[in-house]
Amino acid sequence: MANGAAPAWFARPPRGSARLAAAAALVLAASGPLRAPAFAQDVGSGLKETLYSAEDAADFLSQPWKFNLQPTYERRANGSSGYLLLQPYLTFDAGVLIWTRFEWPVPQVDDQGGSTTAGVGDLQWVTLGGLMASERYGRLGTGPVFVFPTASSSEMGQGKFQIGPALGYSYRGLKAWQFAFLLQQFFSFAGDPDRSRVNELKLQPYVTRLLSDSWYVQTKPTIELNFAKGTSSVPLDLVIGTVVGGRWSLYLEATVYPGWTSPPSTDYKLTLNVGYLFPPPLSRP
Repeated sequence: MANGAAPAWFARPPRGSARLAAAAALVLAASGPLRAPAFAQDVGSGLKETLYSAEDAADFLSQPWKFNLQPTYERRANGSSGYLLLQPYLTFDAGVLIWTRFEWPVPQVDDQGGSTTAGVGDLQWVTLGGLMASERYGRLGTGPVFVFPTASSSEMGQGKFQIGPALGYSYRGLKAWQFAFLLQQFFSFAGDPDRSRVNELKLQPYVTRLLSDSWYVQTKPTIELNFAKGTSSVPLDLVIGTVVGGRWSLYLEATVYPGWTSPPSTDYKLTLNVGYLFPPPLSRP
């Protein structure tokens, strides 16, 4: 340092914004390439529109939440019934997947016995937990099913509180096909003492053929074995459905009861479904 001159780094120290810029440059150089903050990426991914296919609409154990409105008409030998079935499907991730479904026929109009009655039916709630998820083996879950006697008149419900086990399974491993089943057993334990006890098994197999342009055909008959009354029901069922705009699930379902039903029946049922699919509100990005 000639003539006592100060070193260059001391003679012209950076000031104000120049000093801040120098510090920022050192930090950026040490941290590597510039990246968007994690929270910004999460917000951006959450804003992307999620669309769904016929696979999601036809699979009762699918991830998206579904809200179905089902105008239904049933023709029976002793009368007929028409109702709007409310049917939400909800899935929660609590460390393990929990799937739940509610079914409630409201409003309902019944002309059984010659008189016309309006009201609501019984509320059914089934929940499956611990869903095993595997592309190779499918998804499996078990849990309870409940029935609450919310019917406003005797012919619209069974008049009994019911509980029992449920088992559900879904498999998508075969191209253009889906297979599933829902098994439910109902036992009555309380309710109107004048009403018959309930001991009933319901098995609903799902066989779905996926078509082009978001269309599908499906059969999902509800097989009923009533051990308390000694009756059985093994119907034939056909569903033709589609998904519109990646969100709206539409299908028409027809169910008939052939001669092997015990006792024999000429009943039939027609159902129109209008459903909406959307991501679970608290789903992970």
